[in-house]
Amino acid sequence: MDADAVEMFLDALVAHADHVVPHFTYRPSIRDPDDEMFVSVAVNGSADALVTFNVTDYAPADVRQARLGFMICRPGDILRRLAWRPSATSPFAFRRR
Repeated sequence: MDADAVEMFLDALVAHADHVVPHFTYRPSIRDPDDEMFVSVAVNGSADALVTFNVTDYAPADVRQARLGFMICRPGDILRRLAWRPSATSPFAFRRR
């Protein structure tokens, strides 16, 4: 993708995003303290899932700890759960030259 296409894609992505103000923090909850901010946003935003390639970093810091309340999954896992396929509707997927 060229710079204009990337800009267009990011604008479309942000248009579908929800602004989340963290009213409380939820720490320590996972093994990797650098990723705690994403857990806080997911909890405060009432997320259904946190999508990451780094699934192992989101394991509980303590096995006795309660679950986070949302799924931690890889991008492919979440795409398989969608009723529609982004590649069928997105002007950015599978561009033909």
